Amino acid sequence: MVKYTDETLKQLHSTILEMLIEFDRICRKYNIPYIIESGTLLGAVRNKGFIEWDDDADIKMLRKDYNKFCEVCEKDLDKNRFFLQNYNTDKNYRWGYAKLLRNNTVFNREKQEMLEMKRGLFIDIFPCDNVPDKFIAKKIFSLKCFWVRKNSYAPVGAKYESNKIYRLFYKILSHNSLAYIRKLYDALACQCLDENTKRVRIVAWSSKRENEGFPRKWMEDRIEYHPGRHRGHHPQHVQPRVREPPPPVQLGHREHFWHRVPQAARVCPPEHDQHRHEQALSA
Repeated sequence: MVKYTDETLKQLHSTILEMLIEFDRICRKYNIPYIIESGTLLGAVRNKGFIEWDDDADIKMLRKDYNKFCEVCEKDLDKNRFFLQNYNTDKNYRWGYAKLLRNNTVFNREKQEMLEMKRGLFIDIFPCDNVPDKFIAKKIFSLKCFWVRKNSYAPVGAKYESNKIYRLFYKILSHNSLAYIRKLYDALACQCLDENTKRVRIVAWSSKRENEGFPRKWMEDRIEYHPGRHRGHHPQHVQPRVREPPPPVQLGHREHFWHRVPQAARVCPPEHDQHRHEQALSA
């Protein structure tokens, strides 16, 4: 397993922070609420920065706020440095959430070399969609989410799924067009869009808890977290105040150029997080 050096991680985190600052700038300018989550939240609260092995950042927004962010990025994003990637801006993009990419960087993920989408260091921006309140409707909605994720993941599963039957299933799904997959994502986003449901979820992500949905109030009741001012208080979700990063480090003759030996190249124990992204998409 290839490991990041301390200097590489320092530069990587500096670039991620640069993207977070641009994201936060736009959200503050247009009064768009968001929260950080997962390892990004844990690092902000526990480490007062990044978890040392983390190589991206995770942000969640309600669908209406996500749509607004994507809209204002068309005119306000610093396009010299950044690219907002979703299936409207990248014709080869397959996932049901956006990524904010740092231009002039390279970042390759294990077992996704067949995907032709634009690459680069990124932060994930997840839209949270309304989940039906009624039990049966929620289960049907969850099955639809399962179906669209399987279609998104199909080219990867068709090549790397170890179970022969599942691999055949993925090979059949891989013939479905990206237009079909995008239509599925759009239909799920619109299904309960005008309803004030009790729970929301990330359609493009899978876990037992995600399938049940999260209370909407978790997205609406936020605090602005300042490391050092909230000692002993570990909020579930925070909107961070990001700080200016240190000056960028030159790597050879090109600023912020990375090549990653994909997902296995982590400093953390590989069994902890090596296949988190692959499992969430394929589940």
